[in-house]
Amino acid sequence: MGKLFISYSTKNQKIAKALCDYLERQGLRCWIAPRDIPSASNYAGEITRAIKSAEAFLLVYSKDAGKSEHVKNEINLAINNTKRILPYCLDDSPYDDDLEYYLATRQRIASSGDQEQDFQNIATFLLGHPVEHPQEKPGPAVPKTEKTRKPGVLYAVVGALLLIALCAWFFFLRPAPQPNPASGGIPVDSLSVDTTALVVKERKDTVKTQTPPVRTDTKTTKDTTADTFTGTIKNGYPDGYGTYTFKKSRRIDMHDPGKRVAQAGDYIVGEWNNGHLNYGEWYGSDGVKKEFIELGDNADFQADHSFAKCVKP
Repeated sequence: MGKLFISYSTKNQKIAKALCDYLERQGLRCWIAPRDIPSASNYAGEITRAIKSAEAFLLVYSKDAGKSEHVKNEINLAINNTKRILPYCLDDSPYDDDLEYYLATRQRIASSGDQEQDFQNIATFLLGHPVEHPQEKPGPAVPKTEKTRKPGVLYAVVGALLLIALCAWFFFLRPAPQPNPASGGIPVDSLSVDTTALVVKERKDTVKTQTPPVRTDTKTTKDTTADTFTGTIKNGYPDGYGTYTFKKSRRIDMHDPGKRVAQAGDYIVGEWNNGHLNYGEWYGSDGVKKEFIELGDNADFQADHSFAKCVKP
């Protein structure tokens, strides 16, 4: 199949990366942020183009993903571009009203508690055939021992009868092998974690598309005496992808445990949530990359702080 877009909350980034690595080892081409976003690029534009060019959309769903506005925006784009969507549910949290309209009738894979088995089921579903794994090599043949004496007639008759019975059982009476769910089963679509069902029935999607709701955010430039932000502004705070430029020496973010300090002219290209930095590339005033910063998605961050307070020294 073609390229696969992987959508996830940054709180689930570890499992999303592991899933991406597994699928690529099976031959699937994946697109995942921030790995596939070139440095200093327009994040929103890169994600939009990646979804439009993808053949399928894999959603790593969890309670945190359900709260992420960025995940919802990516799902809207996938729906409006008629992409095949497969939710992989890490927990049994229900969809909210916005997501239920899009995903309620979609086939999905529920976590079985066995991550390796889940990844194999996802690859099987996307590839359309069971994932093949290397078989164990047979051990060395056991050498035959030479008999030191000839058995008696009775032993020979008993041995022949046992051999005939064994052959009859092997060829005619042995139970047929049962299908191995690990070779291609998919957990049944359900609203709770299902650890036993491994088969998903194919069904046609009946979801009607609708125009996504108009958001109040705008892409603009917010300029203060200490800093400048060019990107998505919502309710007066950076909220989305953009570029943050420091006009004087300041803390990267008041919630940065490393208490890193940027110098005048430094800038960060990344993603913000309500004025709080999730992740981004930090560059010096000379354009040389310093490091990748990842503070994490904070959907519950309080909104009663000023723009400048996010980078308070």
